[in-house]
Amino acid sequence: MIKIECPVTQSREVKILARMGADIFYCGLIPDGWLDKYGTAAAPNRKEELVSQVKGKEDFKKILALSHKENIPVYNTLNSPMYTLDQYDLVLPFVDELVSMGVDGFIIADPFLLKFLSLKYKSIRWMISTMGGVLNAEACHFYKELGATGITLPTSVTLEEIKDLSSRFSRSLDLVAFVLNENPVGINAYCAFAHGFDDSITPCRRLYHSRPLGCKSCSQVVDVPSSQVVERPAVYIEPSTGLDSLWDFQECGICAVKFSGRFFPLEEKMQYMQYISKARSLLEESASRDEFIKKYGLLFHHIHKRPMAIEDSYYPVRS
Repeated sequence: MIKIECPVTQSREVKILARMGADIFYCGLIPDGWLDKYGTAAAPNRKEELVSQVKGKEDFKKILALSHKENIPVYNTLNSPMYTLDQYDLVLPFVDELVSMGVDGFIIADPFLLKFLSLKYKSIRWMISTMGGVLNAEACHFYKELGATGITLPTSVTLEEIKDLSSRFSRSLDLVAFVLNENPVGINAYCAFAHGFDDSITPCRRLYHSRPLGCKSCSQVVDVPSSQVVERPAVYIEPSTGLDSLWDFQECGICAVKFSGRFFPLEEKMQYMQYISKARSLLEESASRDEFIKKYGLLFHHIHKRPMAIEDSYYPVRS
């Protein structure tokens, strides 16, 4: 059965989310001394909000212990596209310490860091983040040769491309696809904007215009009507989804599906887990792809109070 990869930020969340069907946990812990030297704007795991981070090593150890008791692996995110030489002085001993604690793997993007660490720790899982920009087979080969054991595919990859990559690599790499809360306008790996400060001005989730520095022919850098800024309720599941592709993912050998939201409170993570687990259960109840799509359509309608449109799908199949 296809696995569910779930974010976690506190040890108290582990048992609850495990009971709801989580098969893999991922989280973020900041290295000692990082905040004093670099603050949160240059977070080592692309999450500027402290609410997205595990609150210290002791709780991280509890997350590991509770998860391993449920036979659930835990990956720590260390997915900045690159680090400076000074930052390596903090990152490398940090990895050593987490490995000694018993972490199962890392979600990573820096090719140099991947090459160095995969040679040092051959039993650790090395999952490439969407920040690694894996859009084709050559990128898969590149990271595999550096020691990667898995790839997290960005939502900009089409369903047909996912099927092709899976046919080539599913036996040698764990392929993971996002299905909820991960639908930026652009491509994650090419995004150089800071995030986590104000959702209403995060450019990569909105339409925007850009111009070269010093260009006088375009005076408007950002031109988005305020009507496009929508307040987000306390508990809200975006209609954009990849869950309608679960049948195809299972057929082609995708290892796991994933949703982002380390900053979510437990109640919201539970909502997402309930939704994904229900969609996954429809796979077992369905005898064909058409039957699954029909049943998932009813589930989507129940949650969002309207039929699913092709624009709602991360991986639409267009006729």
